[in-house]
Amino acid sequence: MKKTKASANKYIFFLLSMMMLFLTACSKSGSSGKETIRLNEVTRSVFYAPQYVALELGYFDEYSLNVKLTCAEGSDRTMTALLSKQADIGLLGSAATISVRSQGKEECPIIFSQLTQRDGSFLVGRSENFQWSDLKGKKIIAGRRGGVPEMVFEYILKEKGFNLQSDLTLLTNIQFNLMGIAFSRGIGDYVCLFEPTASLLQKEKSLYILKSLGTECDKVLYTCYCASREYINKNPKVIQSFTNAIYKAQVWVCDHSAEEIAKVILPYFVDSSLEMLTRCIQNYIDSDVWCKNPIVDRSAFVNMQNIMIEAGELENQIDFNELIENCFANKAVEDIT
Repeated sequence: MKKTKASANKYIFFLLSMMMLFLTACSKSGSSGKETIRLNEVTRSVFYAPQYVALELGYFDEYSLNVKLTCAEGSDRTMTALLSKQADIGLLGSAATISVRSQGKEECPIIFSQLTQRDGSFLVGRSENFQWSDLKGKKIIAGRRGGVPEMVFEYILKEKGFNLQSDLTLLTNIQFNLMGIAFSRGIGDYVCLFEPTASLLQKEKSLYILKSLGTECDKVLYTCYCASREYINKNPKVIQSFTNAIYKAQVWVCDHSAEEIAKVILPYFVDSSLEMLTRCIQNYIDSDVWCKNPIVDRSAFVNMQNIMIEAGELENQIDFNELIENCFANKAVEDIT
């Protein structure tokens, strides 16, 4: 009798063990058998349209990826999520990764794919007519000090001959997602805004989009995907599949009109109409902000660092190979026609 009971206990233990293994497998890959990726984006913006196209058109699904998207509202928060392993992949400005590496941190995330190649913000003002000389003596809401949009704007102003200490005032103490609200309530004479906020203010508050800042500067390594070296080494197939999906979306965006893109990504911008979203996307198409493929361009990497050095946020250039891993992007372009 004891022998029978012992056998039964062993059988129960075996079943419990198998259940635990099954539950562990499900927690990693999901009940659908797909690999789950925790993707953290720096903010929600039409600027990242190809990413939303990849999600909505099922490109990640084609590669058995279950992408869980969260929005951090700040590159520092996205970087924190990566470093603390609360996110697997981050979409953020390259400057955050460059800055972490410049501090000598070995656990610095590696950039493996590029999404945008120009600044995605627009200069918005209170009157329609504009010349750059109009900025003299004015206050401009420029974004967080040391953030990519603010540094690029500083670089553009210096290129146009402005003395940042005496010619104008840059307001850098307003939270990124509150810049449009602050400007609409009377703070500042000008503001640098991404879409769809820029177009929404133009329509609802009778403000004016004056300049695409992306067209006022050379191409740079602006927004990119990165992950820890540990995650990349452990999950090369996942990174490759993710990059393939992004590349397919980049190709699709290049081949379709602003309205067609707007119809696909509309669920991510519930406060925008199709007409408004189409206008925002056309602004970005005209500004040539989206990369044609995910391969990180070496000159764009150098340009971004030059901007950081000029802004006093970086002392010396970091070697391309220390931060960039192009093998996944190269393979995606090679394999997908």
